[in-house]
Amino acid sequence: MATVDKSITRVQRLCGSHSLAPHDEVLAFINDRHASLLESYDWYRKKQEIGVVGRPDKSDGTVSVTNGSSMVTGSGTTWTVADVGSYFKVGHDNDSLFVVKSVSLASQFVLGDLMGNMILWPNASASGQSYVMFKRLYNLGNGVAEIRGVKCQEQMTEVPEGYLDAIDPSRIETASWPRHWARGPADQSGSNDAVRLEFYPRPLSPIIITVGILKAHIDLVPSQTPIVPSGPLEWFAAQDMCYKLYARTKEDKWLPLAKEYERQAELSLAREQNRDEKKYGLLQQVRDVNGEDSLAGTDFGIAHDVE
Repeated sequence: MATVDKSITRVQRLCGSHSLAPHDEVLAFINDRHASLLESYDWYRKKQEIGVVGRPDKSDGTVSVTNGSSMVTGSGTTWTVADVGSYFKVGHDNDSLFVVKSVSLASQFVLGDLMGNMILWPNASASGQSYVMFKRLYNLGNGVAEIRGVKCQEQMTEVPEGYLDAIDPSRIETASWPRHWARGPADQSGSNDAVRLEFYPRPLSPIIITVGILKAHIDLVPSQTPIVPSGPLEWFAAQDMCYKLYARTKEDKWLPLAKEYERQAELSLAREQNRDEKKYGLLQQVRDVNGEDSLAGTDFGIAHDVE
């Protein structure tokens, strides 16, 4: 598997190192093809796991809040930037949930909401209050196409976020390890929407939660290794570049070359799919014991309406 930079060089050579095939334009064609091929096929490298550290609650020290102010001050607290995005509730008020927008000191943070907006403390001023700060949503980052499963001690059950809102709107329940997971609202604070998950009940210790995913396309940079095998990616990108060169130069020589590169791309794609399915543990077709009929033609297939 070549890096993107090496693939760019090969595509340029396939196009005669033409001055109208600069580095950035070849990279753009590679990214276009990578996005298309990644979405169309279940490549082995698309299947990955993310380890998420479940974070326990924080309730050390006390807090002081002031009506009309966004600043929360602590005494004996140990807040860090890792607490940004955590939920926060004061005293015995289980109904009012706030979000930590930013942390400036171990004893000071700013209130906000999940969109990153600042919020002013709406209730009466109070000092020396007990509190709970807990992690509700865990960010999986960008480039997650599909969640295949979540496990901690055992496989966890997916539930709708609305179900958790109905049974425990303030997220009071805690446990040694969570039994359920739900898809939370996407993190839209950056340039891309990042997938976020909620685990329920929230864990009491820093346990590892494993999330199986299928990767989505994110624009590649030259130093990266693509998920899609380099062979078909390079041939298809070279085909695209030949059509671009024909459009720019009006020289007919680029058209048969584009057709040849398309043929090479299809052959390479078929080879790579065959190799990849062995790694992925997939078969193109399930066959009966005699190896003659597809699953749809067997008694099992007929009984279960398999196409």
